[in-house]
Amino acid sequence: PMVPKGGELTMTLLFELDDPVRREAFLRSIGGIENHVSIRLGEITVPARAEADTDRTRESDNKASAVHFLHFDFLPSAIAAWTGGEGSAMLVIDHPNYGHAALIGAETRAFLGADCF
Repeated sequence: PMVPKGGELTMTLLFELDDPVRREAFLRSIGGIENHVSIRLGEITVPARAEADTDRTRESDNKASAVHFLHFDFLPSAIAAWTGGEGSAMLVIDHPNYGHAALIGAETRAFLGADCF
């Protein structure tokens, strides 16, 4: 299910903390994080969609899983922006308790564009 099917990128997101006490506290603080991940291409935002095989945040205590399988469904305009090199490509996590952004380099962007779209 994680092999891109055309018009999408997929990602495995892993939160790795060696200390079990810190890991437990962290995962309890980022419940719902799967709804706060996106790829941004300038003004275009492509939100993540969690793999539907299982819930990634437990309803009973809002604890997030350490592993998330995500899909990014690109509309034709987003594919054109990606393959055309429009804007900076960024992976963004904007959860209230955890933020992160990473630039997707030109070489990686070109490879993924040729391989996945």
